[in-house]
Amino acid sequence: MKSRIFKLFLVLLLLMPIQVIARVRYCQLKIHIENILIHKGNLMIGIFNNESTFKTNTYYVGRSVKANNNKITVTVKLPAGVYAVKLYQDVNEDQKMNQIFGMPLEPYGVSNNTTGFPSFKATSFQLNKNKDIYIKIKN
Repeated sequence: MKSRIFKLFLVLLLLMPIQVIARVRYCQLKIHIENILIHKGNLMIGIFNNESTFKTNTYYVGRSVKANNNKITVTVKLPAGVYAVKLYQDVNEDQKMNQIFGMPLEPYGVSNNTTGFPSFKATSFQLNKNKDIYIKIKN
């Protein structure tokens, strides 16, 4: 009898991490990118989940898509949480955001379409269900 109880306890203990993982809720984020005036190069998209990675451009999830239309939609599945999006159009395909004195030389955009030097706080949003955001490229 004690052996059966011990085995049952062991099985329940082993299944517990699976139940915890199963509780993580994933949501679909659709990023609608508008005002793409130059149809060449790639849109380099970074999705950030905290302020320190936002500042260092160490994205949580990154995507690259061809900039071949005026509007492009990118869909990403993410765990529920707080996120911010930064993107730029790598027109010359050199894998970096070209700038002079901190000012972008290539088209760019951020979530919430904030202006100036964006912060995580100003660009962040809560993702707790499927969500659509719209980013207008600044040329």
